[in-house]
Amino acid sequence: MKVITTLDWEMQQHAEEAIEYFAKKNQEKYNATNAALIAIDSKTGQILAMVGSKDYFDKTIDGNFNVVTQGKRQPGSSFKPFVYAVGFEKGYTDKTTLWDVNTKFGREANGKEYEPKDYDLKERGPVSIRTALQGSINIPAVKMLYLVGPRNVIDHAKKWGYTTFNNPDQYGLSLVLGGAEVRLIEHANAYAMLANNGIKYKTSSILKIEDSKGKTIKEWKKQDGERVMDESKRRRQHEFLIRFTANEAAIHGFVRMLVVRREDVRDVMQDVAVVLWEKFDEFDTTRDFRKWACGVARFEVLAYLRDRARDRHVFDES
Repeated sequence: MKVITTLDWEMQQHAEEAIEYFAKKNQEKYNATNAALIAIDSKTGQILAMVGSKDYFDKTIDGNFNVVTQGKRQPGSSFKPFVYAVGFEKGYTDKTTLWDVNTKFGREANGKEYEPKDYDLKERGPVSIRTALQGSINIPAVKMLYLVGPRNVIDHAKKWGYTTFNNPDQYGLSLVLGGAEVRLIEHANAYAMLANNGIKYKTSSILKIEDSKGKTIKEWKKQDGERVMDESKRRRQHEFLIRFTANEAAIHGFVRMLVVRREDVRDVMQDVAVVLWEKFDEFDTTRDFRKWACGVARFEVLAYLRDRARDRHVFDES
C-alpha cells in the first residue's frame, strides 16, 4: 500500500528544525518540557507541516502523544481575535473605545473577585479596539467578552470548527484570555479561516492512497469551503482582522499563533496558518509576562521556520 500525504517535505523539515532548536533553548531558560507545531493551507485545509511533540521516543514527556491532534491546551491570548470578531458582528468597530483600567467584574464560582491585569501591570485609560488587539491588552479584551457574552462567542466558535467547548455554562470571562482548552489543529484552522476571508475548509492530511497494484483507493479532491463568518455584513472590520492576523506581531499567550505566507511552485502566494505550542512547567506571571510573547505575521513560511530556528531576531521575546 502507498500513502501520499499533504505534507510539504521542505516545510516539514524546517518545522522539525524549529521545534528541536526552540524546545532545547526554552528548556534551558524556562524548564519547558515539550513543543508542537502545525501549519495549514488556508485555501485548501491541507496540513503542510506537523510536529506532534519534540521527541516521539521520549517517554518522560509522553512524546508519542500527538499534542496537535489529540491534546487539549489553553490558547492564551491567541483566542482574543475571535472574541473581537463576534464584537464586530454585533456592530462594534476597530475604532470603538474600551477602557483599560483595573476593573472588578464580580465574584467567580470560587468566591474570589475576578479582576484581570494587563501583562505589564499598567493601565492605559481609553483605547480603541484596534490598539487593544494589536497590543494584546487584557482588560479591554475581557470587557469585549463581557459585552458580547461568553455563550455567544462559544456558539460562533463551534461554527468555526472548535469541538472542545462542550459546556457553555462553565466558561466565564477568562475565556478571552485562553481560559478554555482547544485542540491545536482546530485553533490553527480557525486562523486559516480568518486568513481565507471567513471561509473554512476541513483539514486533510492524505492526498492519495493506492493498493499494492497501484489502484487508487482514496484520493483527495478539493471541496467547496463553508462560509462561517459574514464578510459582507461587517466587511471593513473583517478586513481589519485579516490584516491583523497577517501583519501584526503582538499576541501574548500559551500558543504562538501565526498566519504566514509561502510562495509555492506556481509562484502563487498562499496564506498558511501556523500554531507553535510550548509547554512550560514553571510560569510565574507576576515575575515575567513578556517571555510568553508571540506574534502574527505574513511572509514566506519556509524562511520563517528556518530563521525561527537559526536567528533569534524573528519574533524575539524581549
